[in-house]
Amino acid sequence: MATAAVLALAFYIRRDMKLAPPFATDALPDVSVENLDFRRTTDGKSWHIRAARAEHASGLIRAYGMEVDVSEEGSGRSMSMRAQRGEFAERDYSLELRSLDGTLFQGGRSMDVLAPLANYERSLDIWRFDQGIELWDDKSYIRGGAASIASDGALAIQKGAYVSWATD
Repeated sequence: MATAAVLALAFYIRRDMKLAPPFATDALPDVSVENLDFRRTTDGKSWHIRAARAEHASGLIRAYGMEVDVSEEGSGRSMSMRAQRGEFAERDYSLELRSLDGTLFQGGRSMDVLAPLANYERSLDIWRFDQGIELWDDKSYIRGGAASIASDGALAIQKGAYVSWATD
């Protein structure tokens, strides 16, 4: 009887060891961090990134509940942004932010910004807003179907633009 019980137990253990887990193990992150607070200075820009949660897997860092502050030394330009989520690709150092809400500062002037998607391309040192952008302050409003902001602060709008301003 004991031998039959051991054989039955061995059969079930062997069968269970061959079962696939109910989730894909390759989809699991290498590292998962809560309350991330990261600072780095590169190419004359100081980056401060905070996230409620961040995961690293296969050369990609995904973050959720993000706050990103970028300032450029000696230029007076900075950005302060919040995003629902973002992705950083290690292969080309690109950054993608989704559901962006923030403020741009340049030359003593600040403008609020709203965009569904923002991409930072480090190789070109440019921010792209391919799904549209809205910028405003107390005297002006700008909306475009797509836009880019270069490192020198130059704003280019494509795919239609709407601009209004006050003349006081």
